[in-house]
Amino acid sequence: MQLQISLSICRKIGLLFLLFSNQAFAGEYKHSAGLGLQYGMLGYQLAYLSDDMKYYGAIGAGSVAMGAQKFVDQAKKHALGINLGRIFVFSNIAGLTYNYSPEGMYREGMVFGIELGRMRSHSDNIADNLGKDLLSIFGLEYDEDRVSENYVSVNVAYQF
Repeated sequence: MQLQISLSICRKIGLLFLLFSNQAFAGEYKHSAGLGLQYGMLGYQLAYLSDDMKYYGAIGAGSVAMGAQKFVDQAKKHALGINLGRIFVFSNIAGLTYNYSPEGMYREGMVFGIELGRMRSHSDNIADNLGKDLLSIFGLEYDEDRVSENYVSVNVAYQF
């Protein structure tokens, strides 16, 4: 039983490394203002874009977030990724994201996205909760004393 769980964990970690591996060293910074959990509810996002990846941090009215996305097409209009964050009063979030930019992620213009994830009530230990939330997405840990809900977030932003 334990070996089966360990193999399952190894497969999931290996999948994450393949999804988020980065072989490019040159990139550029982009600024966005938007609405949604990837933008701190209503806020600002600073992103670093490489050949095939986008890494970002966001702060806004009510939350903070950070994440990574992998471009899934050559035109760099579509990206899949993960978003981790904290809604200050309520809970931690951990979600899987999809973003679409009609002009391409390297150009100025609109960015549209959707996020599916888990929202968990918080205690006093932010780092402990965020780690447990990430593990719970992959089914590795469960805490009955904390309230947890699935969520869907729509994200709309303008990238400068």
